[in-house]
Amino acid sequence: MIRSLEAARVRVADRDTDVRADSQVGHGPLRPLSERARQTGMTVVVGAPISNPNGLPSIGAITFHPDGRGSLYRKHFLHPGEEQYAAPGAAISALIDVRGVPVALAICADTTHQAHPHAAVLAGATLYVAGSVITPGGYDKDTTQLASHARQFS
Repeated sequence: MIRSLEAARVRVADRDTDVRADSQVGHGPLRPLSERARQTGMTVVVGAPISNPNGLPSIGAITFHPDGRGSLYRKHFLHPGEEQYAAPGAAISALIDVRGVPVALAICADTTHQAHPHAAVLAGATLYVAGSVITPGGYDKDTTQLASHARQFS
């Protein structure tokens, strides 16, 4: 759904290095995504590993904005075992502004921790968007939990 929305603007805390405008996001192999976001006036969010100068890469969401800017979000809550391969992001919440709607980004296990959607609401989000892998066996549990978050934080 977020792919079809226009005019995104990233809101970034001054000391937040995990959710930030990044002039390099739209270069290299991801340049075609950045160009298409500009050409179509769409906001595009994609999942990818994000390098980390302190060691392991982070599991990330890269946002390409219609004005050519890019921003990054690093998954804050890792599933057990992921810490062997990925570092958690420091920021618990990431907001992008899409057509005046504050949108919080989440990645998979972020949604399983009540603190994440709560932080999103406290940051001003009115829409919570998560990229997740939900297995057939986990669908009922995950959707029940997400519905509970929606009721609690609406």
